[in-house]
Amino acid sequence: MEYVGRVKASESVALVVGGDTEMERVQVVDGDDLSRYQLGMFGEFQFGLDDRIFFTGGVRYDENEDFGEHLSARVTSAYIVPAGPEGALKLRASAGNGFRAPSLYEVTTNRNAVVPMADLIEESSSGYDIGLEYYRDSGLSAQLTWFEQSIEDEIIYDMQNWTGYLQADGRSRSKGAELQLSVPMSRWAQVDAVFTRNLTQTALDLPRVHRPGKAANVSLYLYPVESLVLLLNNRWDGDVLDVDRQPMDSYQVLDISATYTLVPGWEVFGRVENALDEEYQEVRGYYTSRRAAYLGTRFSF
Repeated sequence: MEYVGRVKASESVALVVGGDTEMERVQVVDGDDLSRYQLGMFGEFQFGLDDRIFFTGGVRYDENEDFGEHLSARVTSAYIVPAGPEGALKLRASAGNGFRAPSLYEVTTNRNAVVPMADLIEESSSGYDIGLEYYRDSGLSAQLTWFEQSIEDEIIYDMQNWTGYLQADGRSRSKGAELQLSVPMSRWAQVDAVFTRNLTQTALDLPRVHRPGKAANVSLYLYPVESLVLLLNNRWDGDVLDVDRQPMDSYQVLDISATYTLVPGWEVFGRVENALDEEYQEVRGYYTSRRAAYLGTRFSF
């Protein structure tokens, strides 16, 4: 169950309040079933002035039946300035912290492991990002973002002995930069591109495994006729290390999709995933899907 409410005190100030409850239960073969209850309450202050200055500050309180009470917070800010007659420049930043309790699946996996595994505790994380955006009325935009994140007591799977879940002693870190571009080619075409450089580090000062050091995504949107949208999306991952610290092969995957609106509220869609039938692995020894096609329809009312 979840409730979210928003109170607008003035044109510049608003307050968001809410809460949620969740009950989880896992059936265990030849053992006692596990269940867990969690309660959360949150509030956020929102401030905006003259469509140029924006600020939010939020807090969240969680009470987990197994892992106790936790308080998380997040703040964001943005400042927009005109940049020419048809453009604008946005400076933005955000920072926050959070926690993640071990899932019941992770808990039961460790309890049922052939080799005794230590009890897991919750992860805690903190991070921030700062960014610069430029956009024009024509739809052209460019964004550059720097981000950093750290995770304490990170829960990771034992990829060497395949026994269960382990807990890193210390902080794992991730930092990097991301460049986003959106370029309208004409009234019927647009190109979006994202490139990410991500540097990672475990608590033992080693690169984190299965984390792409370089990633890119290029999307081409086509609008040949009214009500029809075609999308070609190509993603590429590289600079990935396996559990033995050996580099894995880079790969790229092309997905194609189409959506056609028959009448307002009713559309049909189709997509082809891995259209070039690329053979690739995100985890060595575990193959991914070859070419696959889907067709469906969607209603909204």
